[in-house]
Amino acid sequence: MLRALGFESDVQLYVASGEVYGGDETLASLKALFPNLHSKEALANKRELAPFSSPSSPMVAPDFIVCDEGDVFFYQQQWKLNMPKILAGQSSLNFM
Repeated sequence: MLRALGFESDVQLYVASGEVYGGDETLASLKALFPNLHSKEALANKRELAPFSSPSSPMVAPDFIVCDEGDVFFYQQQWKLNMPKILAGQSSLNFM
């Protein structure tokens, strides 16, 4: 889908979620096509993520910030549906 939308292999991708079902094996083919695939765990160390780790709800803050600053975001169906709605609303405000 990303290739069909015109994204080249050097695009920076951020996986905004907890651990993906199936882990690295599930993402292997995507990472082969787009090697710049990142997550908050890969970009920040445990000390930097500690303020967001308990309870789990604040852990979405880094995901929100990265998605809000990005050019494009899309989500998996299992992701809590509030985040895409909030990001869509925020994006609308950014263009006003």
